[in-house]
Amino acid sequence: MILSRPQEAALWRGEDVAAKAGVHGSAVTRTAKKLGYKGYLELRQELRRMHDQYLAAEHSNGRRAFRNEAGQTVLGQLVSKEMDSLSAASGSVDQHSINRAADLVMNARDIYIYGRGNSIPLCDQTERRFRRLGRSVHDLSGETDHDMAEQLLRMGEPDLLVVFAFRRSTRPLRQLLNYAEAVNCKVLLITDDLRVVHPVPVVTLAAPRGDEGTFTTLSVPMLMLNAIVLSIQRRYEHDVAPFQQKLKNILEGFET
Repeated sequence: MILSRPQEAALWRGEDVAAKAGVHGSAVTRTAKKLGYKGYLELRQELRRMHDQYLAAEHSNGRRAFRNEAGQTVLGQLVSKEMDSLSAASGSVDQHSINRAADLVMNARDIYIYGRGNSIPLCDQTERRFRRLGRSVHDLSGETDHDMAEQLLRMGEPDLLVVFAFRRSTRPLRQLLNYAEAVNCKVLLITDDLRVVHPVPVVTLAAPRGDEGTFTTLSVPMLMLNAIVLSIQRRYEHDVAPFQQKLKNILEGFET
């Protein structure tokens, strides 16, 4: 299980692995020791270190490309950087994870979307695209703490929290995740850094967006959002088609 989902496993606690594998917690520790580690904590640290090295390598390659193309225009360099980041994303997130994210969206009663700063445009696009699929969506990104708390009153086990979080965790994000865990709400995390959140999300989609010291793109998380939407349309065609047709009919009514 750990080897098949390494980027998510880097976030799991020992009890998370045991629950997902259907074994006792001691079995996880024994397995880690058989692999040459002192315990599961050391194994998890190694998984995180390996993923951090992968992200650092992608960022480093991007920096070199950006610096070595001095003859290009700024626009040309940005286009090259975007292409590098988008190419790296396909190696970071597999279709199985995208499908699991699509299933979470379609099986949720209500969907709550959270992001801050540069993530707000992503939240807006997510709300619009999920609503077009007939989903009940609540955008928390522009809310004050009090307004957000009011929207969370009905959050519960049938629901899904979609989080866009990059580089670091914030106090409001940690509080929101703790509350989601308390009410058994599932969490989908779209990020560029596996260390940013706890408790552990049900599904994590993590891909590098470029070097923090130069240019970081929103195209990569937008790409992952588009992949989720397209997977929903393919896997749940009969469920979403009536809503898309209804939307078309409503729009035609406005235009006449």
